[in-house]
Amino acid sequence: MADVARRTYARNDHGPRSVESRRSSTRNDYPSPTSTRSREPTSPYSLTITTAPSSSVSPSTPFTTRILISSRTRTRTPLLAVCSLVTESHSPLPAGYLHAAKLMDSVQEPTRADLAAVSRERRGDVVGAAGFEGLCVREQGSFRVRVTLAVMTGDVYEAVAEVDSAVFRVGGGRGGVNGVKY
Repeated sequence: MADVARRTYARNDHGPRSVESRRSSTRNDYPSPTSTRSREPTSPYSLTITTAPSSSVSPSTPFTTRILISSRTRTRTPLLAVCSLVTESHSPLPAGYLHAAKLMDSVQEPTRADLAAVSRERRGDVVGAAGFEGLCVREQGSFRVRVTLAVMTGDVYEAVAEVDSAVFRVGGGRGGVNGVKY
């Protein structure tokens, strides 16, 4: 059994903040790299990664991650996408491993390019998209990008679905960028 964090996002005068509670789960229930893990079995949301880091990235080299959000319902609820970094084995990493101008964003309307990434049959289920540009990792190792979808209930955001990218490796022959270590 392994510890799995359940995140909610509370809002206060300083903006959204993550709040975690823990539950036990087995570690062998992880899906393929671009499929969704819903936080609750009744979650109407599913996530699809449309843009992910390449399999090998140099330290501090920026990359983009973009997801599409599909829903079985048409309820218009405020949604928040949160980007984080996890290990190859899906364990969360502490803040500071993933760098970007923004790691949280409200879900936007999908663009034509977003919709072109899914089959015609699924386009009607797409309710939004979120993207994170300029992401970078300065540490060497094997990682996955995790995007968590949270829905607002009252003054609290609750995580309802998440998706992990395929594994990508961050490394460099001389360490750092152009031989400069961080």
